[in-house]
Amino acid sequence: GSLRPHTVKSRKKYLSIVDGIIAGEGSGPEAPDPKHTGLLIIGTNPVAVDAACAKIMGFDWQKIPSIKNAFYINRYPLCDFVYDDIEIVSPDSRFNKRLAEIKSSDSFYFKPHFGWKDHIELSQQL
Repeated sequence: GSLRPHTVKSRKKYLSIVDGIIAGEGSGPEAPDPKHTGLLIIGTNPVAVDAACAKIMGFDWQKIPSIKNAFYINRYPLCDFVYDDIEIVSPDSRFNKRLAEIKSSDSFYFKPHFGWKDHIELSQQL
């Protein structure tokens, strides 16, 4: 591959497909417990997809450094938007809205890996 100028038009095309129909939680990726969500998450930006997955899983994106820091990369940025701009299109009304508007009570409350437990979960008051 090659690095390209900072403009959105010059970026390479990207498509991410996350198969969460039967996802994994807990001691993944090597020994996860199955979590039946029935979800497929598809997006054209890796930062937006990761942020959406975190929210739907019940994790706070601001507590996951790889997602939080991705919004602040200046040279060869990964995104040209902020978290509040991410919009989900879904047949499920709980998720068919801006990511910031999805209630934490509508998440799937995944169990994090033991190393992340009590560090990345969403507050249940949202």
